[in-house]
Amino acid sequence: MTAMSFFQKTTTDFTSRWEPGPWRARSFWLGLAIVAAAFVVGAVVSWDKNADPLDDFGTQLYVPWKLSTGGALYRDVFYFSGGPLSQYFNALLYQVFGVSLTTILVANLVFIALLLLVIYRLFFMVADAWTAATIGVAIVLVFAFAQYDIGGNMNYVTPYSEDAVHGLFLAVVSVGLFADWVRTGRLRSAAAAGLGSGLVFLTKPDIFLALAACAFTALALLYLNNDRRRFLKASGLFAAAFLIPLVGFFLYFLRVENPHDSLRSTVFAWVPVFNHAVVNSALYQWCMGLDAPGENLVQMLSEFALVICSTVLLYHYVANWRVLAAKLQSFRPQIGALFLLSTPLLIVTSVTFSYDWHRSAASLPLLMLSACAWLAVLSWRRLHRDLVFPLLWTVFSLVLLWKLGLFSRLWHYGFVLAMPATAALIYFLLWLLPQQLKKGRVDFPWLYFRAIFCLVFLIASIRLFGRTADTYATETIELNAGYDTIKTLEVRTQSGKAMQNALRWIKTNIPPEATLSALPEGGGMVNFLSRRANPNPCVFWDPYIMATYSEETMTRAFLQHPPDYLLFVEWHAFKHGYIGKDGGEELMAWIGKNYEAVHLSGAEPFKNGAYGIKILKRLPVPSVSEVPVPNKN
Repeated sequence: MTAMSFFQKTTTDFTSRWEPGPWRARSFWLGLAIVAAAFVVGAVVSWDKNADPLDDFGTQLYVPWKLSTGGALYRDVFYFSGGPLSQYFNALLYQVFGVSLTTILVANLVFIALLLLVIYRLFFMVADAWTAATIGVAIVLVFAFAQYDIGGNMNYVTPYSEDAVHGLFLAVVSVGLFADWVRTGRLRSAAAAGLGSGLVFLTKPDIFLALAACAFTALALLYLNNDRRRFLKASGLFAAAFLIPLVGFFLYFLRVENPHDSLRSTVFAWVPVFNHAVVNSALYQWCMGLDAPGENLVQMLSEFALVICSTVLLYHYVANWRVLAAKLQSFRPQIGALFLLSTPLLIVTSVTFSYDWHRSAASLPLLMLSACAWLAVLSWRRLHRDLVFPLLWTVFSLVLLWKLGLFSRLWHYGFVLAMPATAALIYFLLWLLPQQLKKGRVDFPWLYFRAIFCLVFLIASIRLFGRTADTYATETIELNAGYDTIKTLEVRTQSGKAMQNALRWIKTNIPPEATLSALPEGGGMVNFLSRRANPNPCVFWDPYIMATYSEETMTRAFLQHPPDYLLFVEWHAFKHGYIGKDGGEELMAWIGKNYEAVHLSGAEPFKNGAYGIKILKRLPVPSVSEVPVPNKN
């Protein structure tokens, strides 16, 4: 037997064992078990270590606590990161299961599990268990429990915004419903898709805009493939269901506010979108790569060329295995086949292990654009049922990347915005492309082609999760003020130690009934862990929230309800400057006259960038008898 015939027999036998058939039903549960195992590993490794002690997740814990005690969002607590749905949902969880960090962590783990189950099933329906399991494992290892640096707010367990995670989950479900609506024309799918879209509208604008693009695509497909009367009936049902969540929240806010303010609270997530001070800020310019457009564009094009060229080279190698095998006639068949099989594996493994995957994903916008064009070509004459969901998902993925602009990435906001595109890329390279190549050439070893790409995705996912696990391993400092405990890491800014000492002092020296605020940030976490309430609506102060609510409004709210104790917290947020020097001068002047320092943990805040927390106590207001009477003489 020659090397060519041995290689052909080996790949043919391997392929025949994995062809769709009775194995497909059993493979569903096997693939799901693999994803579940990865989920358990991620949950165990990250348990109670996800949260950052200062940044946004503390607000996500505190705001629903405030609402669960009867407060009204946007009126009694100034919130900036999203719509009302997630905060009131978490407030309901607090009322049912108790005010606890564990309540939110367990709820978020449940959302992650449901998200994985939905995505796994959707991709299994249009591909196979191999593809769906690879996507699920990549989501777990790369996105769900990610913590690539000292900030712990860019994962699904302790996110910077609960609205982002809830919105992503609802959008994924809605995309699946849109696909079912297009495939079957069922009215209940239209109603459910409308309800899901309305709920997404109440979370994050960027996620809703991506879902809206998906909805318009679905409606266009329905219009082209259904009679007009049925289309209008289903569209009307969709619109009516869409309005249900919005009307519900409007009526809820109407109980405590006038109609104008109730409407504004219902759609408040969209207020910052139309605020030029927020959209044109340095942070958002950096987020979209507009601070260095040339450099980011070169990176995008270079990575795109690398992906395309690597795919073409691999295809030509695998497709021409007959020619290569013929040149190995003088070798033993087993040795020749082993050489043909192992060479790409060794090269791919070596390159994949040495590649910096943390800097990858720059080409995702171009890849998704190419994928949309490819699906449009495949669907031009006849839209196959199996291509409906991939088409809608790819449109959703492409538009979701707009907020990343020229700086597409897996980390930072990419943990939500780049996840669907990554899943789409795995589907195209692991399923659709091999299937199309298989149709063109019967003898094409498509499973081997898939195995190469699967190896790339798994190595990349494991390496990225290894970076996350290394970060978690350093988180040993416990933050506790008598109620919940989280662990954080000791970084060069000394934030962990400073927060730990401040919480210990608060637990010992500040009465439980005393009120507490923090400037400019960190108050949410301190208020929640210590269970000391903030008497005013100002949870944090940065240029974005002050531009949204106005500095004058926030200052007036603080002065009307000043706390008993106040924390000055050093921070290193993105080019925000210092409060009192770059905004908030009137407030800081008033604080200087009415508060005295009682404790310092770390360095003096707002001086030279060294980290520290200063606790101040409000000076007693003199009674009428203590006020000196002016001498009329």
